[in-house]
Amino acid sequence: MIDDALDRLGAMGYDMDRRVFMMGFSASGAFTSRFTLIHPDRVKAAAPGAGGSWPMAPVASWQGIPLKYPIGVMDFQSLVGKPFDLETFKRVPFYSYVGDQDTNDGLDLRGMTTTERDQIRTLLKWSPTAHFQAIRWPLAQALYESVGANAQFVVYPGVGHAITPEMFEDIKAFFRAHR
Repeated sequence: MIDDALDRLGAMGYDMDRRVFMMGFSASGAFTSRFTLIHPDRVKAAAPGAGGSWPMAPVASWQGIPLKYPIGVMDFQSLVGKPFDLETFKRVPFYSYVGDQDTNDGLDLRGMTTTERDQIRTLLKWSPTAHFQAIRWPLAQALYESVGANAQFVVYPGVGHAITPEMFEDIKAFFRAHR
């Protein structure tokens, strides 16, 4: 789709960057996070919000726990057909945001064994009664920092599963800073 749009805009005389800004919230935030890790060469900057309860991690394991897709990149090559390009990914500015009252928990553990699901739930502090996504953001930030990613993780106080005007202004400022 990106290439088609570039071709059409080019035919109209517009000279566009082949890399795009990506923003998404909730399920589209999960898409933004995952697309950025799969195609870091096509993303100029990414701002996934409350993305599937977890921004996909650029690591294969953490504290001995394997991080399969969509939690991490352990099985990346077998799914995508190429190795994860960490060096290119590290150059993509990444702004991940969530409200501290967001309980819309879409943690995707399909295709994992019971043991793998239990390990991930423990690591991510998942609880059947308290689904606050923000509790996971410090861990996500630590995972991204561990590989030297260009990432920010922001938690907005008093916000549920929504994009507030403040969030939107911060996202616009983030994209402006990375033109």
